[in-house]
Amino acid sequence: MSMISPIRATLATLAAVLALTAAPAHAAQFTVSRGLNLDQWVTWPGPDRWDLKKVLGNFPEWKAFVSDDDLAGLRAAGLDFLRMPVDPAVFLVNADAARRKRLLDGVTGAVDRIRVAGLKVIVDLHTIPRGKGQKAPGTNRILSDPALFSAYRRLVNDVAGHLARYDADAVALELVNEPLLECGRHDTQWPRQLVDLHAAARAVNPKITLVVQGACWGSADGLAALDPKTLGDANVIWSFHAYDPFILTHQSASWAGEDVKHLSGLAYPFSGLRRRERKAAVDVNLERIDRDAPNGQRRKAADFLVKNAERLASPRRLKRTMREPFRTVARWAARNNIPHDRILLGEFGMIRQEYGKAPATRPEWRAAYYRDMIALAEENGFSWAMWSYGGAFGVVDAYDGEKAAPDVMNVVRALPRR
Repeated sequence: MSMISPIRATLATLAAVLALTAAPAHAAQFTVSRGLNLDQWVTWPGPDRWDLKKVLGNFPEWKAFVSDDDLAGLRAAGLDFLRMPVDPAVFLVNADAARRKRLLDGVTGAVDRIRVAGLKVIVDLHTIPRGKGQKAPGTNRILSDPALFSAYRRLVNDVAGHLARYDADAVALELVNEPLLECGRHDTQWPRQLVDLHAAARAVNPKITLVVQGACWGSADGLAALDPKTLGDANVIWSFHAYDPFILTHQSASWAGEDVKHLSGLAYPFSGLRRRERKAAVDVNLERIDRDAPNGQRRKAADFLVKNAERLASPRRLKRTMREPFRTVARWAARNNIPHDRILLGEFGMIRQEYGKAPATRPEWRAAYYRDMIALAEENGFSWAMWSYGGAFGVVDAYDGEKAAPDVMNVVRALPRR
């Protein structure tokens, strides 16, 4: 064999890879405008239940709680897509070929139901944080453990291949939810892993639109730290999540930290209250912190409340807080020549009620918050997806079969049609 043959083979391989990477730029693109996140789990079954027929046969689990009429109602309300969270952990723990196939078939069955309702779908591999003692791997373990990340890469490849049956303008794939890694200028782990996951998807599905987030929990800062040229792919939607101001959007959430888990009844907009009403709300929450927070956390939680209450008492500062993530992303898009219709506000919302607690907010506060966030997204030309269909942030369902107040969905119904 002559010495030139390996060189030619290498060049041919390189040309094939470049052709594959370039192909999506010329394919039909997935475009969306207004959307909603579906639920991930409703009953949160542990790994010991994953092989039960009622779990395996009903994955993703929301299919048992959302009817075809419900899906049609979302389309009639003016939404054009759903972001469909899929828990990757169920594929990664003791998953043999038979379970993986049933799960993948469950994903496509769910996609089919959504498509029949006239809605587009983002299949969202929805990694979430999980504690060290939990058998199911969370985002942190998946991204830090080389063996788990390799398994996750294979999952991305499997799901992308399974979705190749769909038209490219109907179904997209989101590679990871809210990477927990750092996102500064010198933090290179997530950019490297993103390139790896992108390649895994593109190897089997050159046409599907890929939805990409930055690190730092998928924040605007995390997106702004990415260099789009590292992917070299025009068929990408760039996503970020925004829950500002956090003290309002996550009040009472037990899983969101001591600073907010004891809070409740903080209105949006906080600046719209009279001074004595703001003081009364702060005083009630300070009493709750003093009563319920651990000794070592009381001062910190109280300081967090008082400082944020002072800041949010100003309409100008409240507006600036909410607008800042959009400005960050818009500046990044301008630097990188990213069209604004390729940017997605993938999650935003205001909590309704933490499970097992009294409602933390009022329907009219939530409606005002969603209305203002939608306005910020649309004035920037970004698409958006509310969090979420049911649960603590539910805009359609509440808990245990009850419906959420219709205020937020009425905001959506009142939007000018496109």
